[in-house]
Amino acid sequence: MVSPAEEGGGMDIRLLHKALHSIFEPYSCIRHHLFVRVIIIFCLRITLNNFCCCCDVNMAGFAAEDKAFQALTKAVNKQVQLAFKALVDYNVEEDSDCPLPSYALSFKKKNYLHMKQKYNDDWWIGRVVGECETIGFLPSELKLKALMANGEAVYQAAPIMRPIVFMGPSNKRSELTELLHSGLINFMKERFAGRLNIVRPLMSIYSMNSKQSRDLALDVREAGASLKLVFMNCDASFPTDLDQAAFHPLIIYIQISRRKVLERLLKESSQRRREAELSDAYRLYDHMQHTPCPYSLVITDSNFDDATQNLELFLESYWASTRSVPDPSTLRQDDS
Repeated sequence: MVSPAEEGGGMDIRLLHKALHSIFEPYSCIRHHLFVRVIIIFCLRITLNNFCCCCDVNMAGFAAEDKAFQALTKAVNKQVQLAFKALVDYNVEEDSDCPLPSYALSFKKKNYLHMKQKYNDDWWIGRVVGECETIGFLPSELKLKALMANGEAVYQAAPIMRPIVFMGPSNKRSELTELLHSGLINFMKERFAGRLNIVRPLMSIYSMNSKQSRDLALDVREAGASLKLVFMNCDASFPTDLDQAAFHPLIIYIQISRRKVLERLLKESSQRRREAELSDAYRLYDHMQHTPCPYSLVITDSNFDDATQNLELFLESYWASTRSVPDPSTLRQDDS
């Protein structure tokens, strides 16, 4: 039988394969290295593509943070737009999507917050009211409600400057109370001239309906919009008299704790009136035992100079707590 190679006069394919194998066998290691190089180049191309994608993502992140920082620095000198009382705790460490994480602010329940600007639907620019508190990002009401996931309120609207209210040593009808309050009001007018607004309700707190109470709360908010101290000269005798309205007052209690001293100061009153004033004085004293205490400052058994000094220190501290924001250049240094 004649093979195809012999019939066609050509070379057998098996002989050709054998010849080629004998030629390239010495270079098998080289072929191996070439294959490895091809694999390495392929991997490098994939890595380079991933690196470029990461660069794009990082650049986008840097641009977003720079935009947030610019908004933050511009907001430092802006006026406060709204104020709120926090009804929940917020820990920024449990949240990770702040536009500028190093300036995200945590706060506690019952802290007061000043909002200067809405940054987006999830974040506000503002600060926690307190001395040395920095400006930063606060979660919006929408975002905080979503985080709490229980449907309850997270913020309560409040005046930008909480109104100062005097109470004690007895009810507001007491001549002793009126005398002490008048002296302290005159001191405030002189010491805080140009920094104090006084709001006088047109009628008794006790006879106001809900609309009139809301109107008074609006007057208080407008009086504090420029960050001046606000004194509300009303006839509320007890902390509970102000519970139904959104005043969020700073109640300053002038206390005379010794019964004999109080009786001596009330000696000009009739027997019946003196008993009523003593009863109201001890009712005010009993409020100190409540938790939490409704009084922001208690001035106890002081002479007038000591009383005015304590009042001045308290009001200066509150004044500072509404203004302690860093300079934009400080922000830039801290960020870099």
